[in-house]
Amino acid sequence: MRPAHERTGPEHDRPGDFLTVRDALRRGQERQSATQTQAMAGMNPAATGHLPAFITLPGESDWLLLATGGFLILAVIGIGVFYLKLHHLPDHLAHTGQKVQFEIVAVLCLIALFTHNHAFWIAALLLALLLPVQTLVLTGH
Repeated sequence: MRPAHERTGPEHDRPGDFLTVRDALRRGQERQSATQTQAMAGMNPAATGHLPAFITLPGESDWLLLATGGFLILAVIGIGVFYLKLHHLPDHLAHTGQKVQFEIVAVLCLIALFTHNHAFWIAALLLALLLPVQTLVLTGH
């Protein structure tokens, strides 16, 4: 009987048998070449020998799908954060003004957020921007 590090084949894969790194790499290369051979055997003879990188072999991960899914998730989260920050802009501008002005702007922003009526948001933005100017002009400071 050969030593454990020289044994190859599935009949020698028993618990307690240890493979060397060389044997494990050789088996991985054999499996990979067998998979590529199976993929090439099922190809159309008129097809080119070079396939684009995004076409994967059977049983492998589709990295293009994973990258696109990750990008889509990040894009949706990014657009949502931008939308909510933009919607909060009148509140942020009116925060330095008077309390009554801030409350009116906050109510208008909430109404605009829940009804999707942009007129309320524009009114809140104008109220947040113009009311401090009007108070400065009227008081003479």
